[in-house]
Amino acid sequence: MTIQSLILQAATELSKSSETAFLDVEILLAHLLKKPREYLLTHPKVSLNKKQVATYQKLIHRRKKGEPVAYLIGYKYFYGLKFKVDFNTLIPRPETELMVEKALWKITNLRGENPNLSVIDLGTGSGAIIISLANQLKNKSTINFTATDISKNALKVARENAKNNKISSQISFLQSDLLSHKKISALFKQKSPVVILANLPYLSKEVYSSAPITVKNFEPLTALFSGQDGLSHYRKLLKQIKNFTLGSNQLITLFCEISPEQKTLIKKEIENYFSTAKIKFHKDLAKRWRLVEVEI
Repeated sequence: MTIQSLILQAATELSKSSETAFLDVEILLAHLLKKPREYLLTHPKVSLNKKQVATYQKLIHRRKKGEPVAYLIGYKYFYGLKFKVDFNTLIPRPETELMVEKALWKITNLRGENPNLSVIDLGTGSGAIIISLANQLKNKSTINFTATDISKNALKVARENAKNNKISSQISFLQSDLLSHKKISALFKQKSPVVILANLPYLSKEVYSSAPITVKNFEPLTALFSGQDGLSHYRKLLKQIKNFTLGSNQLITLFCEISPEQKTLIKKEIENYFSTAKIKFHKDLAKRWRLVEVEI
């Protein structure tokens, strides 16, 4: 079969199960052939051998069952960098780039007065957030970058991504339940500012139950679901920060990704723990509330 006929056949098969059928089949075929997608457009009459066709059809079959393209090809691009992903990690979302952008702006401003500061990425998963930030700030040797995850398997992927993006020497990866690791508690005993990045599980029971099968059937539940209202992990984090900052005047900035409907509720939760906190909300490219920024 030729590239053109294979794409048309596969796109027809996928059209009922994927809203991006043509894009999916092109990405999968380009990956199989180890060619850029442009190659498919400029070489439509090139024929594939039987083995290539069989392998491709298996990929299409898995995609029809809802398996995300990123898991099928084993990687996802985020903030201009390539990240390995597997079933141990959440697939990086485009809307999460907002956290990188806002954190980068904040860190740049903080360094004007405080060249020494710490950046902590909680629930790092594939490491996309911390690696993207460290890559943008790789010449700033006075910044301490730390990433944590409760999953050993996720940390293995994150370390590999840091190595592949030539940034591993700048980031310390720790297995930890949020801020519980003793090396992290030491950071709160210093006077330098701390920036906390938290893209924690935040789907409520209702939102998770209505999520597409590409999410529910394949991505790790522990990286998505967080109790009845989706804020269990953030409550735990706020309590940890409160314990660390008692009697302290250390400047703490917290960034949390949220689901748009949680805006009012998470504001109340933050104010319960930090009544004088400065709270700002940011919208993503779809104009939906996606990020909360807190100065404690």
